[in-house]
Amino acid sequence: MFVSRRKVEPTQRLVCRLRENTSVRLEPPSDPLVLCRSVAGSNVRGSAPRITSELIIPIGAGERTRDSMAVARRIRRRGWMTAANKTNQTVEPKRPAVRHLAVRSRAGGSLAEAKAYVFMVEGAVIDTVLPSTNCWLQTLTEFGHTFRTADLHRYHGLDPDALLDALLPVVDAETKEFILAKYRMRWTGEVMPTLRPFPGVRELILDLASRGAAVALVTHACGEELTQMRALLGLDDSVTIVSGDDVPRGMPHADRIGAALERLGVRQPGDALVVGASPWDAEAAHAAHTRSVGVLSGLFARADLLEAGCQSVFLDAKSLAGALAAPEIAA
Repeated sequence: MFVSRRKVEPTQRLVCRLRENTSVRLEPPSDPLVLCRSVAGSNVRGSAPRITSELIIPIGAGERTRDSMAVARRIRRRGWMTAANKTNQTVEPKRPAVRHLAVRSRAGGSLAEAKAYVFMVEGAVIDTVLPSTNCWLQTLTEFGHTFRTADLHRYHGLDPDALLDALLPVVDAETKEFILAKYRMRWTGEVMPTLRPFPGVRELILDLASRGAAVALVTHACGEELTQMRALLGLDDSVTIVSGDDVPRGMPHADRIGAALERLGVRQPGDALVVGASPWDAEAAHAAHTRSVGVLSGLFARADLLEAGCQSVFLDAKSLAGALAAPEIAA
């Protein structure tokens, strides 16, 4: 039997050549890393031993090499078992936590076959996304409430009342009314004069009306804001507009869409197509049992619009007009 016993200097490593059925005791080394090679003895006397494995084992003061190697074997076995368990694990798909990302059933059919079209003004007809978000940021900051732009954009498409309820759930109703009054004052006086319709959307609405299709616009604007919006769009009375003055409760509820369909004389909700720019618009269309398409002008992701229930998603009004001009295009 061959036994090696030596001290390890701080800068040295000990190479232990062990024959079968032997053990080595080491003095407590200053350097915790000790290189150990386990070898199997040869049947021929005097021949060189055959190396079978090599690993680096951390050895603390007073520990035996035999115990350290056993620990290393256990760690190595656990590593193999962990890898095997990870391979056999079934990865469950992550479910969306946001309510408006719930998967909706999408009805098929050509987009050009709709008898009525309902356009959501905010985000789909008029570019209000960033101006509205910045107006809310300034107003809320004045009252000591700080939010990120992404936090506010998430709720774009909701009515101002619903947006405040989502952002400030613990604030009393009187304070919310004061904040809302301040927002509408800034929005009407400073922001509305700078707004513009999206390119091609006015032509699309007039083209649909000329084909004999019923067209309605849905907006949460009311009072002076509604007057400015009518002048901005420059549409005649042939286009029906349902506003916050007509129906108080807005998105994500289907009240205004239902009122628009009633004014247009549409008895079957499936004959109508809602054009929106936010998941909340698609959710309201789903509640009204109508089909919906989305446009990316609302700055929401395509996946969010589809998962919210949109039958199709288009880049802008021009791409939507091209799809409506091709009857063979379906979801």
